[in-house]
Amino acid sequence: LQQFLMEWWLPGSYPNWYLRDHPSKIMGIKSEIKSDYPDVLKSLEAVEEVISHGMDHTRAVNYVFGSPCYNPGSFQGAIHAVMTSSSFAEAVRKTIRAGGCNCSRGMFIGAMCGAMYGIDGIPVAWLEKTTHVKRVMSTALRVYS
Repeated sequence: LQQFLMEWWLPGSYPNWYLRDHPSKIMGIKSEIKSDYPDVLKSLEAVEEVISHGMDHTRAVNYVFGSPCYNPGSFQGAIHAVMTSSSFAEAVRKTIRAGGCNCSRGMFIGAMCGAMYGIDGIPVAWLEKTTHVKRVMSTALRVYS
């Protein structure tokens, strides 16, 4: 796996468009989306309010956003996990522990963390345990290219 990753995707070789300072950039888009996406703005504001009260992720998912597979709750839960975590792995673990429909929150988390950390954010140990990881990575790189 290490050889494959070295050949196909060197650390730091992805573009600089991803969100490194994520909380400010995620919340920084509020003024840009205000008129075109009012529902997304409401979701961001709901997450911001929960964070301001210091609520942990499991409680936020189960008592505020809702744990079933519907939106905006899944979207809000994913944003909360990302904004209160310092890594992709931490955000994924939080959402798994919160229960409910963690698969939909996990997809949102993967998209946001992919934009924030790039491929370097995926723990190598997770890649090593992924069935057909070379095929998965090759397909992803072809789609990306």
